[in-house]
Amino acid sequence: MARAPFQVLVYPYRKLNNEHFEYALMERADDGTWQGIAGGGEDGETPFEAAVRETYEEAGLSPASQFMRLDSIESVPTAGFRDSHIWGEKCVCHSTTFLWRSRTRRSDYNFA
Repeated sequence: MARAPFQVLVYPYRKLNNEHFEYALMERADDGTWQGIAGGGEDGETPFEAAVRETYEEAGLSPASQFMRLDSIESVPTAGFRDSHIWGEKCVCHSTTFLWRSRTRRSDYNFA
């Protein structure tokens, strides 16, 4: 399965009270850096479908939860992607950012 020429970035969060929110970052297993949930589209997925799938695969967070697409799309050079040869030399990878919202204020997920 080849990757689509786009990436998604998802930041899980939950509202603690009327003024405070808590966001989750994931520690990468390969180099120890911290980031949101990230991944590329597969098999004709839309960016939204890829965000839902990646969130479930990487963090086990419910696909039935609320996702919000942010108004941020950035262009990323494709040279660093494994499948970039499939897309051609003039292709630019677009990254779309989403927020994943926990439906509860309880500690169903450990954001520590």
